[in-house]
Amino acid sequence: MIIQHNLASMGAFGKSKLITSRKAKTSERLASGFRINRAADDAAGLSVSQKMRAQIRGLAQANENIQDGINFVKVGEGGMQEVHDILQRIRELSVQAANDTNTQFERSSIQREIDALSVEINRVAYGTSFNEHYMLCGDTIGGGIIGGSGGTGPVVDDTISDALSNRVTYGGSLDDTLYSAVCNPDGTIVFCGNTSSSDQDLAGAGGTPGTRSGWVTKVGADGEVLWTTKVGSSASENFTSITALADGGYLAVGKSGGSPLLAKLDADGNVAWTYKFQCSGTDNNANNAFLMQDGSGHVFLSIQSFDGNGIKDGRGNPLGGQALGGRDAIMLVIDPAVNPNDDYDAFEKKAYRVGGSGNEQIIRMRWNICMRQMPLPERTYPHRKAC
Repeated sequence: MIIQHNLASMGAFGKSKLITSRKAKTSERLASGFRINRAADDAAGLSVSQKMRAQIRGLAQANENIQDGINFVKVGEGGMQEVHDILQRIRELSVQAANDTNTQFERSSIQREIDALSVEINRVAYGTSFNEHYMLCGDTIGGGIIGGSGGTGPVVDDTISDALSNRVTYGGSLDDTLYSAVCNPDGTIVFCGNTSSSDQDLAGAGGTPGTRSGWVTKVGADGEVLWTTKVGSSASENFTSITALADGGYLAVGKSGGSPLLAKLDADGNVAWTYKFQCSGTDNNANNAFLMQDGSGHVFLSIQSFDGNGIKDGRGNPLGGQALGGRDAIMLVIDPAVNPNDDYDAFEKKAYRVGGSGNEQIIRMRWNICMRQMPLPERTYPHRKAC
């Protein structure tokens, strides 16, 4: 029996296959740039190389994180520089205002610029952000791994800052209402309204238990209650407008029963005095009363009469002259430094009745630059002259 074979060609085929395999592996190494691409290349070496690759990639990412941190700091630095420039300008204006050659109007203009710059500081603080991190107002999201080899550095904090966590509830367990607020330059806020509560924030605040009392409360920049005051009697009190005074105190206006009520509070919330105007008939509209200032020290009080009988001061004298019928709007220029119970004539500088025998009502006004440039006339109609 004869067996046919071709050992020479088989040997050549085997060598060709081996060379092709080596060529493919060499090409793979050239393409990847790595000597070890799989465990078959070098099992022990693969373990070492993978660890080194993890460290290299971690360090590369750490470098990118550092660059992000540098950019974060640069953004915060830019915001702080803007705040610094604004503070320098405020200081410059303060020095300018100390010059006795300035008039009261010029100082008022300086104060308006300072107020606008103060608002701009808050805008910069709440507008300077990097990837939704507000670095100037403390609203940032937790830390994270910087990089490098695994197992080093803090774990990623998955808690997210929630704006709802900054909300604060004021008042007690019964009905509480806030109508108006005034913001102070130091960041504190004073609210006014009414309450029938006597517990929680209103525990020990005074007032008549079981009745709705006028409520004034001051809170700090962080929302904490600094003081709370209730003004109550046998009638139902409610404050609808409040303004800050030059002496550090506050003046609130509202109603007691159906009559307009004024209350002067000092800087600590203590009631200095209260004053109740006289109303008759169906005048239960004192919720429309409001206060405002024009920047030159004038305090304006607006109160309304609905039944045509007008409103009188505590002595029974009609405000703004005899009532002409219909709904009357009364505007008073007052001096809150004077206690009206002691010297009402010094307290009330001027009194205006807006309109005639029809129905008039002042809802809200804003005195601007053109109004402050005009002297106070003997009789004026603010709703027509405000510009």
